[in-house]
Amino acid sequence: MTGEPILYGWVKHFLPETLHIFLFTIGCLVLLLFIIARTWRGTLLPLLAGLSSAIWRSAWRACWASIWTRW
Repeated sequence: MTGEPILYGWVKHFLPETLHIFLFTIGCLVLLLFIIARTWRGTLLPLLAGLSSAIWRSAWRACWASIWTRW
């Protein structure tokens, strides 16, 4: 077996580990921001700005992808 079934199998196999790494990274980011800013406002505002930026970028990417795939 090759191709897409194998890819889905590997993704499913490594999903818990990937999720743990992602959550650990977010936790470290929150901790470092709190240590540097020493307030929850200084911690949450940069996180919210990054999140909103990622959402905007994803939306623009989807718009451009739909425009370019029509041609």
